[in-house]
Amino acid sequence: EFAFTLGSTLKRPTKVTHISKEVSMKKLVVLLAMTLLMSAVVYPQISIGKGIKGGLNLATVGGADAEKLGPVTGITAFNAGIFLNIGLPGPFSIRPEVIYTVKGVKVTGTSPFPFTSTVTVTYVEIPLLVKFSILAIPGAPVKPMVFAGPSLGILLTSKSKTEIQGQPTHETAGKSDTKTPDMGVVVGVGVDLDLIAL
Repeated sequence: EFAFTLGSTLKRPTKVTHISKEVSMKKLVVLLAMTLLMSAVVYPQISIGKGIKGGLNLATVGGADAEKLGPVTGITAFNAGIFLNIGLPGPFSIRPEVIYTVKGVKVTGTSPFPFTSTVTVTYVEIPLLVKFSILAIPGAPVKPMVFAGPSLGILLTSKSKTEIQGQPTHETAGKSDTKTPDMGVVVGVGVDLDLIAL
């Protein structure tokens, strides 16, 4: 099974109000896990499948701090990973995933000199999604779907490259300026293609 998805991750704001939102996110993860456990007890015939997925990331940043730097544009990167699909009776299923993802942005400015700065980060993201199959027909090779759920991101690397006109390129690597772990929400649509058995 291959899944090609288009999704968005809603990042936490950079204010003290994080704490209450993180607690709510953790409660949501616990609630989904309990729902999965109860489903396994009530419906012992649940099906379990597995597969791989891949896609593109079109990331950007926002907020007051980002606007002070100058015009910000996202860069196109990739993601790839594996998933389990735990099918429940009806069109719903639970879908835990493990994804390697690359994100980045490019900032341009003129103060004090014209410059371009590119920031690239890599994460291992672990979403726990609820999937709804749209007009699912048993045995059909193409299955449209929508999905949503919480996601935990673990930072692997963070790199930046700054180019200033007339000066050597400056590159740095470090995690101190990048938030980790990163809690978010994934919302998206996609298509399951039953092409090969794994």
